[in-house]
Amino acid sequence: MALQENHGLVDEALKGWCRERGLFAHHLAQWRADLSHCQRRR
Repeated sequence: MALQENHGLVDEALKGWCRERGLFAHHLAQWRADLSHCQRRR
C-alpha cells in the first residue's frame, strides 16, 4: 500500500510524504527492491 501511495512522488514531495508517516525514502527503495525480487522468483 505504501508503495502505491507514493508512486510518482519525487524529491521534497516524497520526503514530505515519508515524514508524515514516520518513514524514510530508503525504506521505500528497499521495499521496492524486495518486492521486485520476490516477483522475479515466481
